[in-house]
Amino acid sequence: MAVFRFRLATLLHVKEQLEKSAKNELGVAVSRLEAEKACLADIVAEIAALGEAFSGAVTGAIDTERIKSLRACIIAREAAREKQSEVVKEASRTVDTIRDRVVALMKERKILEKLREKEFEQFRIEGLQQEQRLADELVTYRGRAGRDEAGG
Repeated sequence: MAVFRFRLATLLHVKEQLEKSAKNELGVAVSRLEAEKACLADIVAEIAALGEAFSGAVTGAIDTERIKSLRACIIAREAAREKQSEVVKEASRTVDTIRDRVVALMKERKILEKLREKEFEQFRIEGLQQEQRLADELVTYRGRAGRDEAGG
């Protein structure tokens, strides 16, 4: 019996490899995004702690040097927070871009798999039809052979 060979098997294999590679890349990008978000959360927590320290410094006995120092630290951390927010946004855009590419590759792979399934079903039907023709020919041959022996 004939063996089914998908004519686009190589292309399907390449698409599967590209999809796998893109999924790995997506995993790395998501990990990086989470790390950047954690860094941003740390900066926000640090700003909150500095704010509490600043509030404590302006109440009670006033130490101008401490207040100036805390204010400078808060300003510096606010700038770091803004910069880190931009880093998080960029990492998020990267994740979205890679995710879109993964979705596109998955669609292409699924299209090729459906085509393979259709071709395999057509192959199977043709094989069944060929078997049926052979069976019909065998029955016809036996019928003729039986008549030839009886008539001959």
